[in-house]
Amino acid sequence: MRDRLIELIQTSVDGCARHWAEVIADYLLENGVVVPPCKVGTRVYSIALGKVYEWDICSYTVDLEGISFINLAFMEGNNLYSNTYSIEDIGKTVFLSREEAERALKGGATE
Repeated sequence: MRDRLIELIQTSVDGCARHWAEVIADYLLENGVVVPPCKVGTRVYSIALGKVYEWDICSYTVDLEGISFINLAFMEGNNLYSNTYSIEDIGKTVFLSREEAERALKGGATE
C-alpha cells in the first residue's frame, strides 16, 4: 500500500522527489488513509475449479483495520454474478493480470 501511494504522489505531483513522496505517504498512512491496490472498475482474474475467471472490482469493504474485502462482479448475458474475496487473496487467488492467474493455475510463481 505504501509503495502504491508513493507512486501515486510522484505521478500526480510533477517533479516530486521520492524522499518527499515517502514523507507524505507515511504521514497519510499514519493518519488513516487507505489505498486500494487498484481502482474500482479494474478487471481482475481469479482462479477456481481449474479455471481463470474475469471479474471487475465493484467496491471495497473498509473497516477499522483498512481494506478488508474486495467485491467483484461480472455480467454474462442478463445475469449478474458477484463474489467477495479477502484483500489478502490478491496475489494468491485473485490477480491483477491474466498472465499471473494462468501462471498460478499452472503452479508457477506469482511474484
